[in-house]
Amino acid sequence: AGLSGLGDLILTGTSSRSRNRRFGEELGKGIAIDTAIGDVGLAEGVWTAPILARMAADRGVDMPIAAAVADLVAGKANIDQAIKQLLSRPPRAE
Repeated sequence: AGLSGLGDLILTGTSSRSRNRRFGEELGKGIAIDTAIGDVGLAEGVWTAPILARMAADRGVDMPIAAAVADLVAGKANIDQAIKQLLSRPPRAE
């Protein structure tokens, strides 16, 4: 929360030094998860996405991006399947 949290979020999404962003770029290129982890190192999203997706599901909260990332790192989906699933969601008010 607060400005430090906002700064962290912006850096995670925009900086080429962000491990989470680099890991996501590797997945987007079709690089295997184990290889991406070896190339990037610790990317927190690899470990937190499945936990977050499970917590959201348990509470009835719709978090499609977290669920897609969790499916990717668990090997339940590939990048093309995850993108298709996210883009096929019907539009709704946020």
